[in-house]
Amino acid sequence: MLFEAQWITHDGADLRSDLDWSATDDFTAWTTGWSGGEPQEILRPELLHDPGVVLLAGIQDGEVVAGAIAHRSDGVIGVGNVFGPPEQAWPGLIGHLTRRFPATPLVGYEHGDDLAVARRFGCRPIGPLRVWVSAAA
Repeated sequence: MLFEAQWITHDGADLRSDLDWSATDDFTAWTTGWSGGEPQEILRPELLHDPGVVLLAGIQDGEVVAGAIAHRSDGVIGVGNVFGPPEQAWPGLIGHLTRRFPATPLVGYEHGDDLAVARRFGCRPIGPLRVWVSAAA
């Protein structure tokens, strides 16, 4: 087992942060923001070609300092790969997704300190999750 986490959900709220949140197709800027420096190959670029996937960036002074990936499916918005200063990333992200996809619940999973931060901004745990790694990996 790699780690244990909690599935979380949020019904949406008009939260704000100092970051300017928007969708982006600048994968290099997004991965540079994620790594805090150099662009990293953390995700497959083909992800951007899926019409249900939105790469989100929280911009400050022209740079990506926070971000997440949203995936729209039947009745929910999956949220993952959240990064950035927690006190700015979570409220700005929740608010942006609430405005972009009104009346659509957000779902994802978090663990540890990230779960505690998500809960501070209204995310509710709805069940346990275990992430396993293959013995062949």
